[in-house]
Amino acid sequence: MELEQYRTSLEQMVEEKSKDLIAIQENLEATNRRQALFIKVLQIL
Repeated sequence: MELEQYRTSLEQMVEEKSKDLIAIQENLEATNRRQALFIKVLQIL
């Protein structure tokens, strides 16, 4: 039973970290899009 609890705990940790990493990736992608747009605006000026 102890191993089952440990496994469940590890699965929850992995799920949380995966969600965190997905959120970070989405944030970085949005930042990258804003940066690309900013560079395009500077090239126009």
